[in-house]
Amino acid sequence: MPIASRCAKTSVSFPNSYGEVLLSSIPGSYQMKNPYNISLIPGYKLSKARVIYGKVSYTGATVIYSDSLTPATRANMTGYTLGLGYKQALENRLYVFVEDLYTKFQDQTVSMTGPAGITNFNLTAGASGYTLLIGAGYRF
Repeated sequence: MPIASRCAKTSVSFPNSYGEVLLSSIPGSYQMKNPYNISLIPGYKLSKARVIYGKVSYTGATVIYSDSLTPATRANMTGYTLGLGYKQALENRLYVFVEDLYTKFQDQTVSMTGPAGITNFNLTAGASGYTLLIGAGYRF
C-alpha cells in the first residue's frame, strides 16, 4: 500500500537509571508507512455470486514515532494478519466485500534518544489492532 496512515496519538514515559520516571508522560504520535501483506486466502463458494473466505498474511510496515522532546524514531515491524471475509458478486463484473482483520506485530527492541538528547535507551515496542474493511471491486 503506497498510502501512509493518519497519525495516531500516544504517550511515552522515560525512566532514569534508578528506574524513576523523569516525566510522567510525553504526548506524541505514531504513523504507519508502506504496509504490506503476503496473503493466503482460501474460500468457500456459497453460490454463484457469494463467497466466504479466510485470510492468513505475513504483514510488515514502517512505524514512525515522534514527540516534542525526542527525535523521530523509525522501526520496521513484521507480524501476521488473520481475518474472515465475504464477497458478493453484482452485475457487470462488479463485487462488494467486507473483511474483519486482526493484525499482530511482533515485539521489537527500538533504540531511541531521550528528552533533549540526554540519554539513549532501548524501548520494546509492539502493536496489534482490528480492522474492518468494506469495499467494492471489479473483476477482470
